[in-house]
Amino acid sequence: MKRKLILLGLLFTLVFPVFSAEGPASGEPSAEENDETVIFDNYSPFYLYGLGFMEAQVANVALWGFNRYISQADYGMISWDSMWTNLSNPWVWDQDEFIVNHLGHPYQGSVYYSAARTSGNNFWASASITALGSITWELLMETETPSVNDFIVTTMGGIAVGEMFFRLSDVILHGEEGSIEDPGVGRWVGATLLSPATTVNHALLPGRPPEKGDVHGFSYGAVGYSLADVSVLPRPSDYRLTTQGVSYNYNLDLEYNTPFIKNGHGAPYDWFSMKTTAGFDLNDQLFLTFFSAGHLYGWTFYSDNIDIRNQLGFYMHYDFIYNSFLNLGVNAIGGGWQRTGPLGKNWTLNSKLFLNFVPMGASDIIFLKYNDIVDGNAPDYERRNYSLSMGANMKLGLQFVRKDRLYIDLGYTAYNLHIIDSSVPENGSRGIELVGASSISMKYMFTDRWFAGFQTSLYHKESFYKDYSDTDDLIVDELMYKFELTAGFRF
Repeated sequence: MKRKLILLGLLFTLVFPVFSAEGPASGEPSAEENDETVIFDNYSPFYLYGLGFMEAQVANVALWGFNRYISQADYGMISWDSMWTNLSNPWVWDQDEFIVNHLGHPYQGSVYYSAARTSGNNFWASASITALGSITWELLMETETPSVNDFIVTTMGGIAVGEMFFRLSDVILHGEEGSIEDPGVGRWVGATLLSPATTVNHALLPGRPPEKGDVHGFSYGAVGYSLADVSVLPRPSDYRLTTQGVSYNYNLDLEYNTPFIKNGHGAPYDWFSMKTTAGFDLNDQLFLTFFSAGHLYGWTFYSDNIDIRNQLGFYMHYDFIYNSFLNLGVNAIGGGWQRTGPLGKNWTLNSKLFLNFVPMGASDIIFLKYNDIVDGNAPDYERRNYSLSMGANMKLGLQFVRKDRLYIDLGYTAYNLHIIDSSVPENGSRGIELVGASSISMKYMFTDRWFAGFQTSLYHKESFYKDYSDTDDLIVDELMYKFELTAGFRF
């Protein structure tokens, strides 16, 4: 039940706000012209921080109430004894399934962040309230022992997702020019899905200055062919799984502002990029991806005579891949370089490179997942079938643009993940996991707004396990390939 609610909510959250943002807003005077508008600067920072913290705790109580009284889950039956047990015992590695921990928890963290940010707090204050909301949940709001990985993923994922969704929520609600005028029901619903505290705090603090940003990118559908293959080396004759089928999905590739501001950005996430996919492949398998990068701090360098721009900076990332054959969840932070400039007479080359540290990653352990899904040998009790890890991440992207009509994109993302020894689940293993995602796409603009093209992607994984069978390094290969025709619009 928890898994189905998370999937339904995520699909609706990813798709609905894009359409609710379309169309001009008009009607009433802007917030700046309304005599009843509260002057935001009149509030004490301590009051705003306290309001954000209180609303984060209200969100905790609401979620606990749902678990306790509606779903009647065992972990929601808290008591004074369970709180004392959690406060007085060591933290552990959580055993919840992948979609709960690496999709549900980041969104839960973004709710804390939304409460703080829409209360008028800046990025760093909101980040601290997110951490406090997460630690309060772990210690007081569940009967389960507090979890190290839940705290990290809820906090880091909540900050990254929360800031992006907060800014997009303001664009949907206020428009890119920053006026609130008359957004209509659709915009209110879209903004609140992304940033749940938006509606409440707009009523409590109507003078909050909106975050203004230029949102641009591509929204499109895709349909094509997909193939998945799982194999083990050395390979027993019965340990290989191959399947194929139709793929169809919705894609959203957007960028908030440009990274190349001459005097630099003033606040974290004044620039970010987000690429997401939601749909089905292999005929009926749910497929979700989300890759993001957000600017924390950087330096921009211009060469005005030939219009070359560079940015060096620090960035925060939250990525995931979810499918029956390949799961990945990564929170990362590190340095990056972005560049744009002419390439000959008619072409422009945009490039980016990020090198990151991964404090918390997760990926499926195929031995466990294969037995659970294919053989039907999943135990009756809760047992995690994916690894928890630390490691490194590299992202490389190249975009060739011809006269703003033809777009050719090449991308590769790699993750080198070392399984944390103390986190290995029952029947799991220590080891190293190498995950990669490569893509090639082409878009041709046949009008100023509409385009058609294709995209192809390859997701691959190699796992070197140390504790299986009699082998020291057991190599497991997982591969998923997709080729799709695309059509959509530029916004």
